[in-house]
Amino acid sequence: MTDNRIVNGNFKTGGLSPWTGFHAVIAKRSGIYAVRLLGGELNSFITQYVKAFPGESFELNAALSNGGAFSSPQISVSIAYYNAAFKLLGHGLIRTIPAGRLNDKRSREWVWIASPAPPGTTQALVMINKMPQVGAPDVIVENLELYPIGNDGPENLRNGRTTFVNLYKEIQRRGQK
Repeated sequence: MTDNRIVNGNFKTGGLSPWTGFHAVIAKRSGIYAVRLLGGELNSFITQYVKAFPGESFELNAALSNGGAFSSPQISVSIAYYNAAFKLLGHGLIRTIPAGRLNDKRSREWVWIASPAPPGTTQALVMINKMPQVGAPDVIVENLELYPIGNDGPENLRNGRTTFVNLYKEIQRRGQK
């Protein structure tokens, strides 16, 4: 699959653009560029608007790691859908990684599936948000990717994640009864 909607998700340009960041800086880690969301009592995040269409679902991939010796802070990951006038239409994804879940030795790849975009959607806002926590270390963000998986289900998914998506859809279907 080649339709990664995220631009500069590996930060190899050495800059943040087209991301918007707050208390977020580019850092080199083992020769690879990444974003460092500053720790402690700061709320630190990055956001990027991407194109999106009604009915599309997305697979969001991110590599996250703890940038220090202490327990990692809570992380919020979200995808919000907007129309052309930037009116919020709904959320496709709001997930929380609890404090203490990020490894400080290596990045852990996380994968999330977003629910379909509502009618009128023209864009989506992807956000990775490090929550404030006294004494919390920085969080390292690398290799962000966002792939549309369309209305036709898991056929477009990469890396054999079909079983996971079928399970996710079945859970969603049962929850609607």
